[in-house]
Amino acid sequence: MNIIDILILIPILYGLIRGLIKGLVHELTSLVAIVLGVVGARMWAPTLKVQLLEMIDMDPTVAQVISYCLVFFAIALSLNLLGRLVSKLLSAVSLGGVNKLLGAVFGAVKLALIVSVVINLVEFVDVQVNFIKDETKHSSVCYEPIKRLAAVAWEQVKND
Repeated sequence: MNIIDILILIPILYGLIRGLIKGLVHELTSLVAIVLGVVGARMWAPTLKVQLLEMIDMDPTVAQVISYCLVFFAIALSLNLLGRLVSKLLSAVSLGGVNKLLGAVFGAVKLALIVSVVINLVEFVDVQVNFIKDETKHSSVCYEPIKRLAAVAWEQVKND
């Protein structure tokens, strides 16, 4: 085990602990909130921008930024509130422990995927810069398995 392993394991451990604390429902709703917030902002912000410009005299660029932010945050806040409600309902029917355990797994996998993408980006740049020594990569326990994770996940998504 070397410094690369520690740098890989810290965010994965963080994801595991955060998922354990927050639970699966919160982890999923926060991820979905970001995705739907961006999609919703792209769909409805132009309409809100027109409304803002009719109500308030402002620069169109500022109105566009404000409308995107308002739509994004409205969607994200709504979904996060829904997630909290579902989490409380699960706790009320004694499924809070399952929610937390699955949240830990989901949180660790999510951060492992993010670390995998970062490793692959570093590998892409590392060909030119030689940022990480080959010896360090080969002596790492986690480097290759985590590096392959993004490719495996991509293949699964692509094939479905």
